[in-house]
Amino acid sequence: MKSILLVLLCLACWCNGARVLVLGPFGSYSHKLVYMPIAESLAEKGHNVTVVSPFRPKKIVENIREIALVRKDDVNFFNFRMLQGLPAVIPRFWFMKQLMAEIYSDFIHNEQFKAIQGEQFDVILIDAIFNEFCLPIADLWQVPIVLISPSIGPPWILGNMGVAHHSASYPSTWTSYSTDMSFTQRLFNTLEVTLAEVAMDLMVNRPLNAMIKRDFPQARTIREVTNDLSLCIVTSNPALNWPRPLPPTIIEVVGLHIKTPKPLPADLKKFADEAGETGFILFTLGSIVKSSTIPKETVQSFVRAFSKIRQRVIWKWEADQPPANLPANVMTVKWLPQGDLLAHGNIRLFISHGGLLGLQEAIFNSVPLLGLPVVNDQVLNVVKIVKEGAGLSLEWETITEDNVLAALDSLLTNASYRGNMSRLSSLMKDVPMDGREKAVYWIEHVLRHGGTRHMRISSLDLPFYQHYLLDVIGLMIFIALLMTALVVFIARRLCNRTRPAKISSKAKVQ
Repeated sequence: MKSILLVLLCLACWCNGARVLVLGPFGSYSHKLVYMPIAESLAEKGHNVTVVSPFRPKKIVENIREIALVRKDDVNFFNFRMLQGLPAVIPRFWFMKQLMAEIYSDFIHNEQFKAIQGEQFDVILIDAIFNEFCLPIADLWQVPIVLISPSIGPPWILGNMGVAHHSASYPSTWTSYSTDMSFTQRLFNTLEVTLAEVAMDLMVNRPLNAMIKRDFPQARTIREVTNDLSLCIVTSNPALNWPRPLPPTIIEVVGLHIKTPKPLPADLKKFADEAGETGFILFTLGSIVKSSTIPKETVQSFVRAFSKIRQRVIWKWEADQPPANLPANVMTVKWLPQGDLLAHGNIRLFISHGGLLGLQEAIFNSVPLLGLPVVNDQVLNVVKIVKEGAGLSLEWETITEDNVLAALDSLLTNASYRGNMSRLSSLMKDVPMDGREKAVYWIEHVLRHGGTRHMRISSLDLPFYQHYLLDVIGLMIFIALLMTALVVFIARRLCNRTRPAKISSKAKVQ
């Protein structure tokens, strides 16, 4: 009996004290806002967590050690709007190739990261988007690997987990299509998914594999490691994304970063409270797209439109100098507590770039959206909201005072937008368990069972032609052609036998 209790105690200690490594050397701060709540929840349960990210910690959390790979990349994302769509696939991945090489070099040469390479970990969590170079390095620890995706992700992320590409009904990340696609859209969607996967492999992963092999001769390739991934935790929900069939190793979570609202700073609280029944509008482009980089002419279109509405506007504006001709009903701030403002009772509208974190907060609080997507999945996120009738969208190149005013008037006066957002809010909240609890449960499931081989679908082991049944389809076509040829041959023979013999011209004369 004593021995049994001792074993149980040891197991309990192991489960409550696993060593977890979180790798996210590349990505915006919004990525960290997805995996940090999981890391903090694991730490609360007694696990020891080490986090590698491009950002310094904003607070000290018990059981969490952070390593910051600080980079100073000042990117104007409005210049990246040209890298959307099929023609931009090759330039997009050429840029990513250069950037990934730099970040990989910073990553492996960081002294703090070098120091932990001799430590032992029990599970490794990796930011899924463009951190593929972490996979062969994490694999050297010979422990289960779990991906955490801040969104549904580019096509190869789910593809690596065995998710089939439904190009006829599910739009690619960089398109502006919905699920109802025309023939041309289905064609371009298929070409973009295929070309993106090929470009990612040839232009990004293969050069990275060569660099990794040079620095870590015993490392496997990125492709070899992806075949052995345990889980992929994705930010997905029917309120955010169009549904698609997923294998058991894809874990959908939502609202990881959403917390109980905190009191607003005094100046923001006064401005929001005094908005009264008319309410206020929140205008922010998130953590990586700066409002101060909006073209000046477009800024003035917003300024003139805001001067003609009754609502107050809180505008996240990062530059020291506010926009010219700013009306009295507009307040600019360099930083704002987005989630807390969206939970305020006087909020009437959210003007956003369509980032997935802000979108979840808007849905959670039933706030209609005016989407101004800039790059990446922002376009697809806004397309979904517009199709659900919970918001409107404007293209940056066509923004004028008049169409901004028209959009604001429609969103502020038509109650259907808020009603549809409330419907989406009910969908997003109606889940069996909190997103953080669900993520932690499945990570601990991986720890308990040493991986998820029992959940892995067999299609991952099939070659391309077998996975898509090309050999079966080829045989069926061959049999169909053979049967057709046989029927034609028999018909011709029967016709020849039943046809009367031809009379020669000599016989006809006689």
